[in-house]
Amino acid sequence: MFLTKLIILNNKSCRDVILSPSKNEPEVLIGINDCGKSTILKSLDIFFDEKKNLSFSREDQQKSDLSNSPLKEEEFNQMLIKNNYPSIGRYTGDVIGILCEFEIEATDIEDVEFQDNSKNLHLKWAIGDSNKIVMLRLFNNTDDDSSLSGYYLIAKDYKKDGVSVEAWNKTKTDLKKICESFDVKNEDIINENGKGPFKNIEEIRSIYKKVESDLIDQWSKYKDFSKDKNFFPNFKYLDWTFSLEDLEDMATEAMNEVTSPLLKQIKDLVFKKQEEAIDGVNKKFEEIMGDLKNELPKSIKKISSSVFFKVDQKITDIKLSKENVDGEVHIDNQGDGIKRQIWFALLKWRSKIVAGERKRNKYIWCFDEPETHLYPLAQRQLFSTFRDMCANEFQILLSTHSTVFIDRTRISDVNQVVLDSGYSVINKSGSVDDLFSCLGVKNSDFLFFDKFLAVEGFTEYQLVPYLYKLKYGKTLFEDGIQIINLKGKSQCKNNKQILETILTDFQKIDDKIFYLFDNDTGISGDKIFTSGIYDIEDSISNKIWIKFLKDNCDIEITEDILNNDIRSKLENKTDKKFYNLIENYVARNVKSGKYLSSKGSLGFLLSKCYDDAIDIPEAIDKLFVKINS
Repeated sequence: MFLTKLIILNNKSCRDVILSPSKNEPEVLIGINDCGKSTILKSLDIFFDEKKNLSFSREDQQKSDLSNSPLKEEEFNQMLIKNNYPSIGRYTGDVIGILCEFEIEATDIEDVEFQDNSKNLHLKWAIGDSNKIVMLRLFNNTDDDSSLSGYYLIAKDYKKDGVSVEAWNKTKTDLKKICESFDVKNEDIINENGKGPFKNIEEIRSIYKKVESDLIDQWSKYKDFSKDKNFFPNFKYLDWTFSLEDLEDMATEAMNEVTSPLLKQIKDLVFKKQEEAIDGVNKKFEEIMGDLKNELPKSIKKISSSVFFKVDQKITDIKLSKENVDGEVHIDNQGDGIKRQIWFALLKWRSKIVAGERKRNKYIWCFDEPETHLYPLAQRQLFSTFRDMCANEFQILLSTHSTVFIDRTRISDVNQVVLDSGYSVINKSGSVDDLFSCLGVKNSDFLFFDKFLAVEGFTEYQLVPYLYKLKYGKTLFEDGIQIINLKGKSQCKNNKQILETILTDFQKIDDKIFYLFDNDTGISGDKIFTSGIYDIEDSISNKIWIKFLKDNCDIEITEDILNNDIRSKLENKTDKKFYNLIENYVARNVKSGKYLSSKGSLGFLLSKCYDDAIDIPEAIDKLFVKINS
């Protein structure tokens, strides 16, 4: 099971926020401070922990979790309807809502405990034959019987005389009466195991079968969430306020496979001793009764008691042995960064154990700015840990200011949280510029990449990444190479200088940055590669141009024409460059109305014509080899 949608309504800055987390990759929230990232993650914490509550303003209390201008009844219900959920109907007072939609996998309902037809009746009926479950937790500041506070499931139900039947909440006796009122006979009920009395779920299915065409999806109060909790993912919210107790708890969890068998043996022994203690205590009470008989009411004939010995497991006093340090050092005497690295190492270990234990997603963990106190290298390692966890039955959501995290996140999994009129809005980032402007950082964007490839203009910026993947089967990003567009011949020299100045502030750039320019720039150097006689277009083979013109302009062109009418006329003048000559040729010969596209998309269109790395232009191929050497 995994979370597919989170909707938060009227909770602080999250008046109407929708998040659709990824299943197999970390879901990342970015944004300025106080934009609502933590509120989104904490909303999940509140959703899963039925003991936690939200507050509404009162005369004796200033604090309130209700949005300053909350959605009113109609707006609240419209948000649910717009997302294909039923409305909650009319209500009094104000309401805060947190909705979670989960996708259910086959292994979830095949679980032995879930297959027990005497349990999870409401949950079973809500799931039915679908592969999802939708649950809503509401907080209502009305204290009387009309309060909507509580958990709800979407389940199909029937209203008899204007009242929902809610057969799953009925006793055996009530179900029998409902069967009679719905004219459900014994032969209408399917006994799944073919023997014994009918189970409640079997009677429930038969009742609703009678009115199947009149069933509607509606919210029904879910009273058994605490009983059914094992069916839902294990949830943790972990923020940057780290404590020694957190570390010890994580160590205890991670080492459970070692301590659990031993604990069981101890508990077996303690149980025997507990029985002895009960006998001894009750004998003592008998003696006391003899001595106190005259002090007690005559109605009291005996005093007895049970004895419980509490036995638990907890790893404590974690110590480290370090280089150049005599003896062991208690973990509490270490800095926060070391503690967090050990904590995250235990997380990774725990995820590996989980991978061997389960075959389904059972963990949703939220991390609020987990990069705090961690050096960039440790941040890289931590994000790798998160990725490993996602591959091992974990669903990870995190908020961050770390460009290390962002640069290693799929762009589709980056959520930009911004404030619009004081309320949180989530935008899916669509470009690198969005990330840069949101983070408000400059130097760190360049600091943490392994290598840089600066190209002259848009054609190279679009084409080179495709050619690189064609050659190596991996993207530049996957190999830690950041491609940078120097914005064309008129700006490339100035932008080159700016880039080198920024990089020099942080690291030696001699072996970190490589350049690809057109030959006509006249720029040269050890790590500078120049393409073509004059530019990248004339470095591209006739084979590619023949395919390009056929696919994009419906023009048949031959090798002879390309060599005699185009390449032989090249000069270092704007109107004599390869692209301009090709453009003029197309204009004279086009019949379909498909003229040559603008240079803004040329690199992208050219990339579609490559299917073999052998056709990569020589200068670009040499650059690729060098950058990987």
